[in-house]
Amino acid sequence: MHTLFLQYLQTYHVFAYVLIFVGLLIEGELTLFLAAFLVHQGSLNFYDILAITLLGVFIGDLLWFLLGTNLSLSKKISAWVTREAGQFDHLFHAHIFKSLLITRFLYGLSRPTLIRMGMIGVPIKQFLEANIITTFVWSSVIWVLAYVLSASLFSTQHFLPRLEVGIALIIVVIILLNKVARRLIEKYLVE
Repeated sequence: MHTLFLQYLQTYHVFAYVLIFVGLLIEGELTLFLAAFLVHQGSLNFYDILAITLLGVFIGDLLWFLLGTNLSLSKKISAWVTREAGQFDHLFHAHIFKSLLITRFLYGLSRPTLIRMGMIGVPIKQFLEANIITTFVWSSVIWVLAYVLSASLFSTQHFLPRLEVGIALIIVVIILLNKVARRLIEKYLVE
């Protein structure tokens, strides 16, 4: 399971840490899976990655939120986004914590939610309080899943055809979890 890229990251630890931090600012899930894989390999230190993960996710979320506050200054962008997503604004104000937590686990919705919360003027203090908790919860769940999956990858590497079936099952589980999460949103946030 060695590739040139992974060998480079294993050799140059500082570059790996910087790359993981920057990756968490932009795309959290995939970067977190890579970090857990490298920790499982013994290439990176667990405690360093834990600190970088929490810091990277939290700072990244704050930057996306602040981007939203700046986008709200543009009347053209703000009008278009309000027309497309304005129906959720009252939910974001009334249920900041629930909105952040639920959308964290719906791939592709976390960043737009952060931006929109910034655009509609969710108080930054309330955002930061909710974001600290949701960052910890989300990071913990993704970390455990990534670590377990990377551990199981080594035990199944000789069984690649079965691995394909496992990936298909994971996709089905993700789709089902997505449907459950959408129902939770409808049930608890659209009231």
